[in-house]
Amino acid sequence: MKKGILLTFFAALVSVIVYSYQGGYAAQASGDGTKASGGNGGCGSCHNSGTTNSPKVELDSAGIAVTSYHPGTAYTIKLSGINGSTTALKYLGFQFTCVKLSGAGTSSATDAGTYGTPGTGIQVTTPGNSGLPETVVEQSRAIAASPTTGANGATYIASIAWTAPAAGTGTVVLYGVVNELSS
Repeated sequence: MKKGILLTFFAALVSVIVYSYQGGYAAQASGDGTKASGGNGGCGSCHNSGTTNSPKVELDSAGIAVTSYHPGTAYTIKLSGINGSTTALKYLGFQFTCVKLSGAGTSSATDAGTYGTPGTGIQVTTPGNSGLPETVVEQSRAIAASPTTGANGATYIASIAWTAPAAGTGTVVLYGVVNELSS
């Protein structure tokens, strides 16, 4: 039994001046902005990439970022971003998902691990209610920046408990996307 398997991180960033799908792209439009299930992620037609941001997706164990997981162990998946633009962006929209490498980036993406109970402003959208092949964690309403002005340097953080998959699952990929919203 392997003690850990390398967790591959992939984070995508798009920025936005208008907000559609404020209640979640997967929940409202069966959309996968992370590209875990292939395609263009659906974000390119509505969002641009003009805002400088430092998106980061982390697997966290007791406050320490890790790069591998132990089967069946509980972690926290944390997605964060920093507004690096001169435009005030007060709200965050996001999606992330964890899938098996074997189907990553295709319409046969398969969940890897399970998610805990979502906190305020976060929802878990499952294949049964979205039509997507994978479960997507996303905003249920826009998440406010800190500080709330959304000025340059403001941070946006979303996290959820995640339990690593069983031994033998193989390598998993964590996909994420941050959408900064102006209102």
